Amino acid sequence: MKNDITTADPLQKFLQVYRRTPCPSSPRGRSPAENFIGRQIRTALTTSRSNPEERNKKMEEQFNRHNNAHSKKFRPGDAVWVRDYRKDQAKWVYGEVTQRIGNVLYEVLVNGQIHRRHANQLRPRTAEDTEQNLLDLFDLPTECQRHPTKAVSIPTPTPGTSLTRLTESDGNDPSTATSTSRPLRRSTRQRRAPTPLNMDPSRKTYLGV
Repeated sequence: MKNDITTADPLQKFLQVYRRTPCPSSPRGRSPAENFIGRQIRTALTTSRSNPEERNKKMEEQFNRHNNAHSKKFRPGDAVWVRDYRKDQAKWVYGEVTQRIGNVLYEVLVNGQIHRRHANQLRPRTAEDTEQNLLDLFDLPTECQRHPTKAVSIPTPTPGTSLTRLTESDGNDPSTATSTSRPLRRSTRQRRAPTPLNMDPSRKTYLGV
C-alpha cells in the first residue's frame, strides 16, 4: 500500500488545507482561497454537508436575475387571468384564486370549475386594465388595429362614358398597337445533347473528358 502513494497526493492535500485555512494576517482573516477567488474551495466534507435548500435558492436567484423574473404570490379571493389551453378558446380567461397548494400551485375557479395552475400560468387582474395590458394578455396585434390601411375608392363610371373612352384610347394610343404586334424574343443559344460517360476502370480521373 505504501508503494501506491506518490509524493503528489500529500502535496495536493497540504495545498488544499492551506488554501482553505483562514489566515490571521490576511485582510479580514480570510483564507487564501477567499482572497483569490472570493469563496472557499469545496472539499469532501463540505460536499457531504451541503444544504440543498440554500443551493436551490441561489439557483432561483440567479435565474430570476438573468431572466428578469419576479415572484408571483396570490391569496384566496384574488382576481386573476388564468391560462386556458383548450382549443378555439381565448388564451386568458377570468378566474379567482380559491386555494394555495404548495409554493407555486394554486386552485382557481373558472366558469364554475376548479382548475389547478402554476403561478407562471396566472396573472393579476385589476379593475383598471389598460388597453395594452389586455392586448398583451390575449396576444392581439396592435399596429394593424391602431393604424388601419385606408381603402382606396375606385369611381365607377357610367356605361356610356366608359365605352367611349375605351374606344378612343384603343384608336389613339400607338403604344398599345405596337405592344401587341411585337414578336416574341427567343434564345439563340445552340443546344447540344449531353455526352454519355463511358466507364473505364484503367482511368484514374474523368476531369479531362
